[in-house]
Amino acid sequence: MNDLHAGPPESARSSAPPSEVERYRELDGLRALAVIAVFLFHIVPAAPALFARGPDVSFEWFGSTIVPPTRVFDYVFHLNVGVQVFFVLSGFLITSMYIRSWFSGQATPAALPYAFRRAARIFPAYWLVLFVGGVTWFGLGEIDFASRSAMIRHATLTYLYFPERWVAEFGGVDYGGLSVSWSLVAEVTFYAFVPLWMAALRWRAGSSRRATDPLAFRRAMTMAAGCIPIGVACVFVFTYHTPWATEVPLGGLITVFGAGLVSLGAGMVLAVVVAGSRPAVQRRLGELGTRTGWWWGGAGLLFIVLAWPDFPYLQASSAQQTWQRLMQPIIATLLVTPLVLAPGARTVVHRTLRHRGLVWIGTISYGIYLWHTLVIGKLVEDHPIFDRGFWGASAIVVAAAAVTLVLAAASWYLVERPLLAWSRSRFGRSKGRGPSPTLAPS
Repeated sequence: MNDLHAGPPESARSSAPPSEVERYRELDGLRALAVIAVFLFHIVPAAPALFARGPDVSFEWFGSTIVPPTRVFDYVFHLNVGVQVFFVLSGFLITSMYIRSWFSGQATPAALPYAFRRAARIFPAYWLVLFVGGVTWFGLGEIDFASRSAMIRHATLTYLYFPERWVAEFGGVDYGGLSVSWSLVAEVTFYAFVPLWMAALRWRAGSSRRATDPLAFRRAMTMAAGCIPIGVACVFVFTYHTPWATEVPLGGLITVFGAGLVSLGAGMVLAVVVAGSRPAVQRRLGELGTRTGWWWGGAGLLFIVLAWPDFPYLQASSAQQTWQRLMQPIIATLLVTPLVLAPGARTVVHRTLRHRGLVWIGTISYGIYLWHTLVIGKLVEDHPIFDRGFWGASAIVVAAAAVTLVLAAASWYLVERPLLAWSRSRFGRSKGRGPSPTLAPS
């Protein structure tokens, strides 16, 4: 969703040395593309007048009956791959904070300051959206909770850990709260997981911790890569044995991990590779990273393969859902890999992603991710676009994008950036380059 997710790095802008900001500036541009993809994933199905109408297949979307076109929607319904991009970025950046310090023999970030910084990054902007969407006139009816306890679970991003509660309260259909917050639950879970993973690595590796020690590198790589098959297993369990994830106490872990652990694990592997490879290997990896045509061309080809079969999104079979959930992390990893292997390269992709406009959108992408479904829901409710012509639908789409950008920019400049500065001054700065929430700014 993270890092749903989307949002600037903790050390970004004035708080980090210019070389460090520039080093991964492409990632902000990629966040921009990811959050744009998620926005289109939510807005385009409500505007079929933008395309030629297709077969007589209808479904409910933001409370309206939609009749989708043929091929266009097969691709649109896979644009939520942007959430997996956020997860890969989050896995890479958060793990990099720890693994670089560990490989260099320095102390890893202290747990309590790290937790406060992460909380300051995620929760205030999220609480603002919950308040505006659930209490004020703007979002009246857009966010609803079945009970006070449900509101608390959503406010603390713990509601997926109590699936038996949301099944009972919402009939297993509508979870309440902010629709994109599921990815934030995965993001916060990962924030808590990485320090535990690092502690296990320290215990497993013993005195072997230097990047020059092959044993330390192998153990770090094994433990990072081990997250991927666990995530794959969670995907299958959640897809084919949903009662396990909704009836077992704390069975929501299956839901959370299935949602993003494959992508987060891929990001962890990239972090270990970048931080722990020998100089000669890093130079070779840097050369591979400059071949963006291979990486992004492969991602595009896989996206076409994924979207080519008919994909009835809300009526997809278990096999179709599993196929999507396993293919999207691969596509996201292919998009991220060349940017972290060769940061600062002068390829067309790298230069495009460093464009000021994209970097700015990436900077405020967490706010975009949080606000866009509220804005879309409100505009579609007040100005239905599913039965308008091309120009009328286009005007509403542009209006939704503009309002979302304004709200996201206000969130960044008035809430997120000041609180980031405060958390850094109060709790210190992370070693290395800090991550953004993606959802998680996906």
